[in-house]
Amino acid sequence: MQEFISNIAYAVLTEVIQLAAGSIISIPVYKVCIYLKGRSGKFFFREEIVIIISAMIGMLLPINIYGILPIAAALLAADFSFAEVVPMLVANTLFNMSVPYTDPMFIWRTGINRVVLACLAGVFGGILLRRFKEPDLLLRLDRVVILEKERDIHQWSKALELIRSNMIEAGAFLLVGVCLNEIFYGYILWPVLQYIYTSPNTAFIPGYFAQLDVVNPFFLQAMNIVHMLMNLVALSGLFVLMKLKGVSLYIGYYVLLAILLGTSAFF
Repeated sequence: MQEFISNIAYAVLTEVIQLAAGSIISIPVYKVCIYLKGRSGKFFFREEIVIIISAMIGMLLPINIYGILPIAAALLAADFSFAEVVPMLVANTLFNMSVPYTDPMFIWRTGINRVVLACLAGVFGGILLRRFKEPDLLLRLDRVVILEKERDIHQWSKALELIRSNMIEAGAFLLVGVCLNEIFYGYILWPVLQYIYTSPNTAFIPGYFAQLDVVNPFFLQAMNIVHMLMNLVALSGLFVLMKLKGVSLYIGYYVLLAILLGTSAFF
């Protein structure tokens, strides 16, 4: 139990630091976006270019989903469309610049495929949402304090208030996600896998997959997606910004990609 509580405390502290960093970054992001709009109220770039830039930002920043959320909310507050913001969320959950330091399985020599997939998934996800005219069906705008706070930011001293507001708003989602993640990996996933490998009734399953081409790059990327979808901390963060329908579409989108990539093992 002590180890369980210690793991939860460490995970919560890590995500809180991410959320604080994202809240601070979101302030200049919002100010710059408003400046770029200028008096015309329009951005210089076409929507397609913004979608690509959004996916790249989600990948290049060394913060995970809880760090990205305030930035995404700031962009929405600056009147970016949902389709222009989603690529940042989609790409970030699969790869960001903290992955090389936190994921011991990631190696740049073989991980470049994951980087490319994250970028393409983010861009394609944004393109699919371009014609979605009712973001309120997907977005949980009432849950994102920053959408209201950002419009009143005139002094950097308000950064602390913004961080506090975001902590309160995202705190419950974060705590639930961390607890569920710890329970899932500590008491459900590994015991189930151990049973599959040791039970006479299921031991044939690993042997069957061992005969398939499970080391081809497409199947390996499918496994990266599966691993990402089992990150309950990241999924809990999505609920801060999206309604259940939005999160379901997000998960369904990545499940479809995993299935398409995973079928490569059978050919």
